[in-house]
Amino acid sequence: MMARVLFVVGASGVGKNSLMEGLAKKDAKVKLAPRLVTSQRPDGSGDQQVNEELLREMQLAGKIFLSWRAHDITYAVPNDFEDCAIDDILLINGARRALPGLMAKYPHSLVVHITAPREERARRLAARGREDASSIAKRLEDLSWEPELVPERQFAEINNDQDLETGIARLEHAIKNLSGQL
Repeated sequence: MMARVLFVVGASGVGKNSLMEGLAKKDAKVKLAPRLVTSQRPDGSGDQQVNEELLREMQLAGKIFLSWRAHDITYAVPNDFEDCAIDDILLINGARRALPGLMAKYPHSLVVHITAPREERARRLAARGREDASSIAKRLEDLSWEPELVPERQFAEINNDQDLETGIARLEHAIKNLSGQL
C-alpha cells in the first residue's frame, strides 16, 4: 500500500509550488513527490534536471509513475515513494494536459485544480525570472482545462488569489474534503 496520491494542477503562475511546499512544511504527513524535468531550473524549484535519454531509460525500466510534455519540457514523477507511509498524503505537482494519462492509468486519483487571476499569474511568472515576456504571454494564454476528465467526487478547485497562508489553508481544506485526511 502507498500514500494517498493527489495530483495538483493549474496554469503557470497559480502558485502550485508555493502552496504545496507551504502545506508540506505545516504538516509532516504531507509529502512532495520528486519531479524530473528536461530543462534547467534556475529558480530553485526543487525539480531535478535530467536529459531526455536518461528519462527514456527510466521509463523503459519502469521507474516512472507518470510523465508528460508541456511548454517544450518533459516532466516526470519517479515511482519512488518509499518514504511515504500509508496514511501520508503525496502531492504531485502535475499538469492539466497530463490528466488523460493519469486518469486512464489511475482512475481513482484525486485532483486539486488551482486558479489565480491573470494579473497575479503574470506578476508571479515575471518574478520567477525563467522566461522572457513572449514566453510569459504564451503561458498566460494556456488555460486548457477539461474538468470532465475527473469524477466530481475526486476533484476540488481552489482560487489562490490572496496571501500565501490563505492559499495553503484552502489547499489543506480541499485535501481534507477529498481524502478525509489531514
